[in-house]
Amino acid sequence: MDVDVNVKDIVKELAKLAENDKSMWTLISRLLALTGMTAQSESVGRKVLVNPWRVNACSWNRFRLENLLKLSRSKLAYILQVDPVKLIKYMLVDGSAIYDVVDGCHRVIACRIRGLKVPAVIETVYYLPQKPTYWTITNKTIWVSTNGKIWRYGLDIGEESPTVLKIVDMVAKIRGIEMVEEFGK
Repeated sequence: MDVDVNVKDIVKELAKLAENDKSMWTLISRLLALTGMTAQSESVGRKVLVNPWRVNACSWNRFRLENLLKLSRSKLAYILQVDPVKLIKYMLVDGSAIYDVVDGCHRVIACRIRGLKVPAVIETVYYLPQKPTYWTITNKTIWVSTNGKIWRYGLDIGEESPTVLKIVDMVAKIRGIEMVEEFGK
């Protein structure tokens, strides 16, 4: 694992990439879920306040976002207290976390714009993947290896564009997964 991983910068860059691009948001969400396949997890149902820049969220319906932004700051805060966002928490290599939305993408983006913390209910926490865990990409498919077992995860990443490959690498780094050219090397 690269000890020079700047988790805070990577998380913020992922948030910016996903904010207005549904395909990038979906890719990041699917990658986070993939990291959970080799990790222990627990259901928690705990209420917390979360930094909105640590949440993978996308404004995919501009009318929903516009309606939220028409509300006063205090009215938005009240709505968030009554109906908190539902999140999945993924622990990161530096002990911090990144979150994925179960319900409430537009409320998260509204919180970013308004400078509010996100009242949320953490439904599940995924701890770091088992060590060692490796990912490799072959023919637009991510393969996973851990404890000598290898399996195919049919993640169609479309074109292996530099942006998509960078996102795959960033998610792997912050979750403690090593990218390799080929297993066994």
